[in-house]
Amino acid sequence: MDSKVAVRKHSSIVISSYVLLFVSVYFLAFHLISLEQVHDEIKGLLLFVDLSLVLPAIYFLFVARKGYASKLLTIPLFGLGMLSTINFAPGNTIVSEFTSYYLVVAVLIGSAAISYLMLRLAISFKRFSHLKGEPKIEAMSTFIARKTKFSKILQTELLTFYYALFSWFKSNKKDEANTFSYHRKSGHYGMVIGVTVFHVPGIAFVHVVVANMAPQLLLIFTLLHLYSFYFCVAFARALIHRPIQIENDRLQIRCGLLFNNAIPLENIESAKVVGFVEAETRIKTRLKATLFGHCNVLVKLKKTQELDIFSGITQSSDQILLGVDEPGKLVSAITLRKVIGASF
Repeated sequence: MDSKVAVRKHSSIVISSYVLLFVSVYFLAFHLISLEQVHDEIKGLLLFVDLSLVLPAIYFLFVARKGYASKLLTIPLFGLGMLSTINFAPGNTIVSEFTSYYLVVAVLIGSAAISYLMLRLAISFKRFSHLKGEPKIEAMSTFIARKTKFSKILQTELLTFYYALFSWFKSNKKDEANTFSYHRKSGHYGMVIGVTVFHVPGIAFVHVVVANMAPQLLLIFTLLHLYSFYFCVAFARALIHRPIQIENDRLQIRCGLLFNNAIPLENIESAKVVGFVEAETRIKTRLKATLFGHCNVLVKLKKTQELDIFSGITQSSDQILLGVDEPGKLVSAITLRKVIGASF
């Protein structure tokens, strides 16, 4: 457990150092191109080397290759560096001459990547036609990207799409004895709906403000605002349709689109109802699998387990805090299932 915590801290230090280096190189590059005595050709070359080659190379060699972050981000970093170089390089330089070629290559690569992804989606959709709902989405994501962090990101996006558009036709009938909701008494649903509704006037407000201050960023801000609205709708629907469940000798923990974890009952040491003071006690290996801090059940594990938080982000934990509408019912169900399991 201590070694995993140490590795996680080391990863955070490495990634933070890379971000600091990234920002420092940006400031250095912009400082150099602001100097009048530096020739435009040298300015463009410095920008290209720093932003398009050095930073992606450092990221790949010292961050991605060591396993601290995904190697797939190297390509977007290179693309972002090239885009920044073209955007900030002085005109009439060798860099500006290749702008049209870069845009063509970027469009071709992007189109190829999207086409490949859509093809894999179509194949996986047909292959797993016998499955429905989340099992189908999980199988499709694993088929397309195997068991990588990208598969978790893809799974999250597919789940968001599914709950935003298709959950309205989904039946919410569950095994009441082994199903535990968390959205009725906690206020989660009302809060998420409130944030969602707030987006409607917010879109118009942001559109007007950004259009006057930075017209070139208008499309980006509008798309981000629309995506956040779409995500909030999906999250609100998932709060209803993704309850905490006990099934197949596992405790399935969820909270909206967060925390999709299967905890074997044999790995659960104890479960008890807790109050505010105990729930707020800070422990490094304790995971709060709730929204807005609503906690009333503490589940202790026998062995530390790597738990999924969101889109491939994980945490090693041996304690899990849950917030359910009927905490006593959940604790009794876990205890009963453990006793029944131990008798066989």
